[in-house]
Amino acid sequence: MEKYTTAESRTEEVISAGQAQKILNTDASEVVTLCQKAHLKPKKDGLGNVYFSKTDIDVLRKVKELYEHTAQIQAKRKKGEASQEIENGNFLTRAKNRLKSEFALSSYEENRQMKNLTESLSNLENSIVDRINSILSEKMDGLDEVVVELIRAKTENETLRQKLNELNRENFNLKNENTSYKSIGLGLYLKKNTDDFVL
Repeated sequence: MEKYTTAESRTEEVISAGQAQKILNTDASEVVTLCQKAHLKPKKDGLGNVYFSKTDIDVLRKVKELYEHTAQIQAKRKKGEASQEIENGNFLTRAKNRLKSEFALSSYEENRQMKNLTESLSNLENSIVDRINSILSEKMDGLDEVVVELIRAKTENETLRQKLNELNRENFNLKNENTSYKSIGLGLYLKKNTDDFVL
């Protein structure tokens, strides 16, 4: 990583596009996708080379982790692991098993009633699983939006901080310029040498 001196005479870590790919363990196209998802615009140096700050890399890493975690949850949901976890040991499964054991030696009519009741329990179970999946999907969609908004706010905050540094520097220079004038009476001022004040 290099050090790059900005117009504000500050030094910040500069991370090239190639270094960013290694840090994020990804390729160029995914770095572009992550920048779009985070609403982050990479900077360019005087030669047109793309570079990132350390803060940019932290933001991109968090976005990547969030989307990988979301993909894992969605993959589990598709495989039915969520419904399997709900099915294991819940009250509906226990109720079906108890009905099967109680009516194992019952009459035909009782067996038919048991079958109807078992089907009703299965329908109820499927309905509950579908509703839980729907709620989880809605919550995950909302979470994505909140995280992207937080990342966008953090990026805007960093931009405002840089602007504030520029304004502080300009204010300091103007104060120095103001103090370089010495009153010589009758409303006249003489400008002193300001070489010592310029940054």
